[in-house]
This record gives sequence, structure tokens and C-alpha cells, in this order.
Amino acid sequence: MAFNPNLSFSFEPTDITEEILFGSGKLSGYFAFDDFRVGEGIKEIHIKQQTLGLITYEEVLDTDYDAIVGLAYPAMAEYGTPVFDSMI
Repeated sequence: MAFNPNLSFSFEPTDITEEILFGSGKLSGYFAFDDFRVGEGIKEIHIKQQTLGLITYEEVLDTDYDAIVGLAYPAMAEYGTPVFDSMI
């Protein structure tokens, strides 16, 4: 199931937009905050108000994916803290 911000009680959009260019294309969209969970039960990782980038336009060669997870160092992030650093 694809992420639907309308179904989230903790979703908070921002007015911050971005266009990101990479090797196989480009994406544009806006940033938002939402609670992010991985796993379940006592092994669940729950990050409150994680920065997310929502794609509104894509021009890529390979469209066989559901999401792009930013794993950059925090100093390289376009906006906010990358999810991996939030998990740590």
C-alpha cells in the first residue's frame, strides 16, 4: 500500500519545496513531518515527526520502486535529519 498522507493523524506538511537531481533522473516535491515506524512490538523503532520528502513529480529511468530513503550524512541532507540518523 502506498503512503497516503490523508490517512495519517500525525502528518504535517510544510511550504518547503525541492527539486533533486540524481544519476537516473530528477524528483520534485515538498517536505513534511510524520511519525515513522519500522518493525513491531518491543523491536519497533518509532521516530516522531521524521522529515519526509513527498514526490509530486518524477522523471526517472527506472520506476520500479515505492520510495527513496535518504541515507546521506546530515550535513548533506536537503532538509531535516535523514531517517537513518534519526534511528540511531
